[in-house]
Amino acid sequence: MTVTLATVPVLGRFGALPDNPTLLDRPYLAGWSVLAGLVAAGVVAATVARARRGGGGGAAPGDSP
Repeated sequence: MTVTLATVPVLGRFGALPDNPTLLDRPYLAGWSVLAGLVAAGVVAATVARARRGGGGGAAPGDSP
C-alpha cells in the first residue's frame, strides 16, 4: 500500500512534459506491477507457511479456558 501511494505521481505521469519525451520514459506501471505481485506472493507464502505450522488464531500460552 505504501509503495503504491508513493508511486502515484509517477504512475499518473504528473510532471511529464510534451516537449521533453525523455522525462518519465520508463515502463513504471510494469515495474510497479512486478513489485506488487512479489509482495502479494510473499504474503500468500507467509500465510500458507503459518497455516501449515498451525500458528496464529489460537489461545496464547498460559490462557485458561
